[in-house]
Order: sequence, then structure tokens, then C-alpha cells
Amino acid sequence: MSYNNRFYNGLIGNSLARPEGASGVRGIRNPHILSPIGELWWQEAGSSTEYVFYPDSDWLLGGVWNVSIVAIGAGGGGSGSTSSNNGTSGGGGNGGNLHYINNLSLNPTHQYKLKVGTGGYGGLLQQQGGTGGDTYLYDMTDFSYVILAYGGRRGRYASTSANSSNSSQATAMSTYSFGGTGYSGGLGGRGSSGNAGGGGGGSAGYAGNGGNGGYYSSNNVNATAGSGGGGSGAKATNSLNANLQYGGGGTMPFGRGSNGAFPGSGTNADGNPGSRDTQTDITFYNGSTSSMSSQVAKRFGGGGSGSEDDSAGRGGPGTQGAIRIIWGKDRYFPTTNVTQDMSEGNITYPVP
Repeated sequence: MSYNNRFYNGLIGNSLARPEGASGVRGIRNPHILSPIGELWWQEAGSSTEYVFYPDSDWLLGGVWNVSIVAIGAGGGGSGSTSSNNGTSGGGGNGGNLHYINNLSLNPTHQYKLKVGTGGYGGLLQQQGGTGGDTYLYDMTDFSYVILAYGGRRGRYASTSANSSNSSQATAMSTYSFGGTGYSGGLGGRGSSGNAGGGGGGSAGYAGNGGNGGYYSSNNVNATAGSGGGGSGAKATNSLNANLQYGGGGTMPFGRGSNGAFPGSGTNADGNPGSRDTQTDITFYNGSTSSMSSQVAKRFGGGGSGSEDDSAGRGGPGTQGAIRIIWGKDRYFPTTNVTQDMSEGNITYPVP
């Protein structure tokens, strides 16, 4: 089946205006009449990029309000070392969770708020990293979440214990009664005394959890592959180079694809991305489609790796989340008519 999809990188329309009385929130203006079959998706993250809209005035879908949505939480940041000389290395941040819902009815008279989670910051020397932000669509009229993917936990600081799991997507679906399917990001690798920093966890997949980051115990413990289309964990970090900020593999919002592969034994490498084969020719980073940079491999939701025990550099940052909304006949995550058809062209609206 061929679809004439539209790629909106950030917003609907060509301008954003802050609603009167709102703080830190941007509203959508100058709506476009969207095709009966298409998509909208966001990868811009941060407190200044919450989008508020009414479907009947901002999303002109020709009276079709049933959509399928996937949300990916942001990855947690890796923590710094306790010392630049033989300290306790930083733990890796967890990958972000993934949640999708199919055949969801949006109420055209309700007001909605959409937010993409910001990646957790990498911790400086003697500092912990930051927790990854949640990604969600929230019904402001009913005061309820429509979809919610939790961000990854930050890496542990000054600790050789395993990182805690992310907040459970299953619990979220039960608590907020919004149904759907969800999985958790992989665990960041633990720190070690006088040895390698923990690798970042991989982003969750559509049918399984992300891979765990590698770490050093009595010897190197390898990172693991992702499952269900999720990203793999990153290898443990054993380098004094402050610029080497590794992280777990991300997951794309274009439906389930291949698992993020086992990154191999040893240290000092990013995790492999999951579901990357569902889309290969969109420009994601610095205008380049010829190769996959480290930053691209970690999008979306990869956790940052921790700093090595002798490094004064900061831990790796987690990568931002993403949210994608699709509509049209028989379009359901994880695999039914959910990929993009780039041969028919795309319209990209950059976030101002």
C-alpha cells in the first residue's frame, strides 16, 4: 500500500504564538489542511516547546479523528566520576520507554498539550547526570494523559550498584487507563571502583525492552542487544578523553524494525540503534544522510554512558524523545502501514 505521507519536523503550520496568559507554552497557528492519509511528528524537546492545540481548528483532518500514536521518552544522562584520579566511575543512564496506542479517537472540541522529553544532561566531574524527560500527549479538557512514555533514569553517582529500572509503562497504562502497549528502556551499566564507567541503556522497542549498558565488575560485563526493535546498550567507557561521550542505541518512531545488535565485547562504543531500517533517508543531524553519526545512532531515547574513573570529563548525555501521530485506513503500530513513503515527497516545517 502506498501512502502520500507528510513529514512535519516540529509543528503544524508556519508560525507559533504563545497563548495569552500561558507561560512556557507555544500554541499552533496558521493550520494546514492535512491529507486524509499522513502523519505529524516532533523531535524538538525542552520546556519552551510544549504545543497546545484544538484538533478542529489546528488539525484539519477532514473529519477523521482516529489516529495511531507512538511516544518515546528521553534517555537519562550518565554520571561523572568521583575523582579525576582513580575514583568511582559514573553509572550509565537508562534508555527511554516507548508507548503506542492504535485507533485512538481525539475529541475535536478538546484542547491538547504535546511535549517531547529532553535528554538528561551528562554529569560533570563529581556530579550525577540528569533524568530523561517524559514524552506525552495530554488532554487539557479532561485533565488526563492520552499517551505517556517515561524518560530514563539518570546514572548512579558514587555507586557500584545496579541502576534502578524506569517507572513501569505497564503501571502507567493501568494508572491512567489509556491502554496501548509499552516497554521499558534498558538499564545503564553500573559504575566501578577504579575502572570503567557504565554504558548507557538502549531505548525501548515496540515489542520488548532496550538493551542494558556494559560495565566492569571483576571483569568486563558486556552490553546486551535490544529486543522487540529496541536499541542495544552501550559498551562500558574506559577512556580519559573528555570528548568521548557514548550512549545507548535509540529507537525510531516509524514502526518496529530490527533489534539494536549486540555491540560486541570490550569498551568505548555507542549502542546500536533499533528499528533503524524502517527509515533510512531522512536527514536527522547536521544535514548529512551519507553516514550515521554517533548522535543519530542514539536517537531517540538512548541513555548516556558514565565517565571513566580517571576522567575529568562529563558523562554522556541522554538523547531526546519523539512522538509521532499517523492517520489513514489500516495504519497501526507496530508494523501495519506505519513507515514513511519518501518517494512521494515530504513537507518539512522547521521549528522556529
